[in-house]
Amino acid sequence: MPAEQRIAELFPGFGHTRELPEPFPHLAIHDSTGTLLGYQLDSDLAQTTVNGFIGPVPVRIFCDTLGLLVGIDVLDNLETPGYIRFIESSDLLDRLLKYRAGTKTEIDAVTLATHTSLAVIQAVVNTVDALFAAVEPGQE
Repeated sequence: MPAEQRIAELFPGFGHTRELPEPFPHLAIHDSTGTLLGYQLDSDLAQTTVNGFIGPVPVRIFCDTLGLLVGIDVLDNLETPGYIRFIESSDLLDRLLKYRAGTKTEIDAVTLATHTSLAVIQAVVNTVDALFAAVEPGQE
């Protein structure tokens, strides 16, 4: 799915994005009036991608201005496709949506895809925390 279509799906009223360089390259998502709605974060750009069983498992995270997650996409990787499908068909990504920046939480890995799911969990948490540790919630 094209990036703008995914953003419009997750952020009603989406108007445009703006690239921000700090604390790592990411997108600020705005409505048509310029009001900040949230962010698109990529673990590769934040340098927070974690290795799964075979290699890096990058993720794209969409969150609101308070650090509440609204969407997670597992990006292209070298993991066994069956493990990725297993994760995507499980409730792992839905459980991760309950994570809020800077909070302690325990999210269980997916059985039979343990290394890959742990990589996804840690990449999501590390990436969101990296942004909100450097940016005051709701600010650009």
